[in-house]
Amino acid sequence: MDRRAFIGSLGLGVLARPHDSDAQPARGVPRIGILSFAGTAAEIIGPNPSRPPIKALLRGLQELGYVYGRDFVTEPRAGEGRPERWPALVARSWSGSRSR
Repeated sequence: MDRRAFIGSLGLGVLARPHDSDAQPARGVPRIGILSFAGTAAEIIGPNPSRPPIKALLRGLQELGYVYGRDFVTEPRAGEGRPERWPALVARSWSGSRSR
């Protein structure tokens, strides 16, 4: 086999192999955990929460170009004014984010 035939067959072999690296790996939507120690989960849930600080956070993210549901979602946890629930809420949020 001469050099041109060898290089040609090598080039065709490279072109004919499947390209596994072309596809992007699937990724989930990032979650932002929101802990409310005094309020209820209903006040901080979704793209239009009733709590002003959470509303301001989501507005700021929107101004930066992030879209709720496409670029991120929120995951509310509420202590409902009961301090004894706070450690469990934090632990639940932390362990949930580490397992994903």
